[in-house]
Amino acid sequence: MHDPKMHNRLVVHMQRVMKCNRQFLGEKSAAAGNPNRLVGFQFNENSHLHDYMFFDIVTRLAENNTLTVTVPSFHVRDHIKKTRNCSYTNLRIMTVGINFEKEWIDKLGKEEIGFESYYKDVWIPEQTFSYTLDDADIDMVLVGVNLEFLSNRGNRLTLINDDKFNPASIIAAINCSRMS
Repeated sequence: MHDPKMHNRLVVHMQRVMKCNRQFLGEKSAAAGNPNRLVGFQFNENSHLHDYMFFDIVTRLAENNTLTVTVPSFHVRDHIKKTRNCSYTNLRIMTVGINFEKEWIDKLGKEEIGFESYYKDVWIPEQTFSYTLDDADIDMVLVGVNLEFLSNRGNRLTLINDDKFNPASIIAAINCSRMS
């Protein structure tokens, strides 16, 4: 879910990525650009991720081409902004690899950390997820995070998020075409 202008904003960000290389006009590519210009991109202008999540997820690419994504320990009540009628929250981390020449995306990982009870003194422990990029035929890796807020309707959970409210952002972008 995203706001109606998300596609146009993403195109502008991708143009900024491509302008960061020394190729001639018409030969510029996102693979040779600076993907860091995508970091902080908000999929919904009306609900920025860091207005609802008060800690930083750390990504690191080691020399052995292993990408780690570490979610620090956090206190549910103090580090996640509760929304109205919310009884359960999913912190979702999506890691994808992109090959621009072949025009495909490889889902490297999809992780979820679910939690409830904003009223108790609950700490979620630190968690680290690792992905090996050695054999991946990709130009760029993107790590995105979103918060899904759910309400308890009888005996089932219903998603509160919609196109006006969906805190989601790109938190890391790595150029893999420069790895060797």
